[in-house]
Amino acid sequence: MAHTDKQSDWETMWDEATNDARTETPRKRRGKNGRRALLPSTKMLVIATGFWIAAVLLIVLGFVAGNTGTNSSILAFFLVCLVVSSIAGAFASFLALFGLFKYRRRKILNLLLLIISVATNPLILIMLATSAIA
Repeated sequence: MAHTDKQSDWETMWDEATNDARTETPRKRRGKNGRRALLPSTKMLVIATGFWIAAVLLIVLGFVAGNTGTNSSILAFFLVCLVVSSIAGAFASFLALFGLFKYRRRKILNLLLLIISVATNPLILIMLATSAIA
């Protein structure tokens, strides 16, 4: 665009930069080594799924692998697994809830992960088990 008397030099440069940006072809997102980079919504979903898998594995580990040793060591191992699993489940729930409202692209997957992570949270399971007994 040609420079007119009414435009300053800055406005002329701005118009040229805007026109250049419109004429460029969109490029695919590339990460390191020329591979496609993951979108932020995908990254958050993968991290939340990892936290949920860790929570489930810690529940199973607390029940199955902690059955050898003295009574106090079994109880300590089970409680440590339970606490860490609860924290991992809470992180998975929080990230799924955040992703549900922040990113539209993975809305269904985030909703499913939120429901599953809340349903398998050890604190919820213990609360349901104790209320059913009483």
